[in-house]
Amino acid sequence: MSTDIDNSSCAKRAFELHFQEIFTGERIDIIASDKVRARVVAKTRFQTGLAHIETLELCNGEKVVFRIVELNLQATIKVDVTKPFVSVKIMDGQLQVDSTDIRPGYL
Repeated sequence: MSTDIDNSSCAKRAFELHFQEIFTGERIDIIASDKVRARVVAKTRFQTGLAHIETLELCNGEKVVFRIVELNLQATIKVDVTKPFVSVKIMDGQLQVDSTDIRPGYL
């Protein structure tokens, strides 16, 4: 793994990672700057569509890898400071990761 930036001196910003649909208790490793920055277990609440929210301080342009080892799934996203909300879903057997500037809403 590699990142495109030297994040030792970057201005970090809080990013909300929203784990949403179809999680059934999987462990997700969140890797940034070649380090596991968080490890979460996500289980979707079907009434709301939300499984877990994790907040991390990240640098603009930093690559973040989401990995679910037991399902052999992985997705990578590049942090965009203008889109501080990231949704993570399992859709059609794939890990789907998208960024937005709008905080997701839940019931």
